[in-house]
Amino acid sequence: MHTDTTRKLYNELRCQRISNELFRRRIAQLLDRDPYFFSGYLEFLWSAEERHDSLAYMSITTTASDAALALLSNQKKKEQFLNLATGADIAALKDVLNIVGKAHKSFFRRTLAKTLLAQMVSTMGAHPNPTPRWRHLTKVSSIPIEEIAREVANVPPYWWHVNVTRQQTISYHQFTQAIVLRSRVNQSLEYQPVDGVHESVLTEDSRRFPATLSAINASAQELGLGLGRAALVWMAPYAQAYRHYDSEPYLVGRKRYHLVISCGQSNIIESGDDEADARPGELWFYDNAVLHRSHNRSSVPRIHLIFDGYPLRAQ
Repeated sequence: MHTDTTRKLYNELRCQRISNELFRRRIAQLLDRDPYFFSGYLEFLWSAEERHDSLAYMSITTTASDAALALLSNQKKKEQFLNLATGADIAALKDVLNIVGKAHKSFFRRTLAKTLLAQMVSTMGAHPNPTPRWRHLTKVSSIPIEEIAREVANVPPYWWHVNVTRQQTISYHQFTQAIVLRSRVNQSLEYQPVDGVHESVLTEDSRRFPATLSAINASAQELGLGLGRAALVWMAPYAQAYRHYDSEPYLVGRKRYHLVISCGQSNIIESGDDEADARPGELWFYDNAVLHRSHNRSSVPRIHLIFDGYPLRAQ
């Protein structure tokens, strides 16, 4: 329930002008439901800065300092945050406090942010490396990808622009492009049980990727999965798929996997409380039923092979 509410509020707010009191109240709701939302504050701040919206920028810094104070002045909440937060969560909180300490017009707010930041740095001596729980990300295996990488490298550039529905209709995927290899037979969003429906079939484009299809089939067989949708997904340099979770009926009973084909120095995947820098050839289970995000922090595009699978029933 909380996750669902967080996602709805977040998606509603992210693309709106965000300089009013309602925005601040709803941001407070988000933090109540998701104590790891400081990365969201950063995204709002970057968006306001790109639009040169100084009112929104100031509104967010005010809200962020309130949220940080509420979190760090409560010993129980602070301890819980430091024990469960990922390195990215803590880094985002520090970044927010840095911004507030430098940018806010109020001397009180700047001083407060600097004080909280100093407390954070001091407290981190007792929590140097938060221990990941690894419930939502799992490195499954390492796979030779040389042939797959050659296939992908030889794709004509325009192929990435044939199917643009994903980035045009889903705001948090606006910086990605996809080549669909397996697609659903039934495109209806009406709920249906997993077994025997929502079958997927190879697309015409898939014929150009024999090595890629072979890798998908081998991975599915090893994991005991029936294959669902599959696609090659390209992400722009210094871009991200914003924080969201997937709730469409098709995904009921299915799990999602990412195989890294190519990436730069920092290819961050986050799901729930887990975070990893995924490297080429690594196959990851990626829980997309909870809030998750991908971030390409390098100067080169990132390409993943993403596929869904459902457990095959024992005969």
